[in-house]
Amino acid sequence: YLPDEGDLGRLVAALAKGEGMTVDRPVAERIAGEAGSNQAIIASELAKYALYLGASIASPKALTHDVIDLLGS
Repeated sequence: YLPDEGDLGRLVAALAKGEGMTVDRPVAERIAGEAGSNQAIIASELAKYALYLGASIASPKALTHDVIDLLGS
């Protein structure tokens, strides 16, 4: 089963939430696209962004295009 773009966007949002981040749809779709739909890469990238932002479930942070541009994917 290969997830479609909508499924991947929801996956990114769910994984980001678990890392203490919020993401809007365009950001989620960008992450999924740049990761080539590879779920392990998506999880790794989200962990990197969360660490940079100091995000946690207790103190959520917004993941934006600016952060992705700064850190790369």
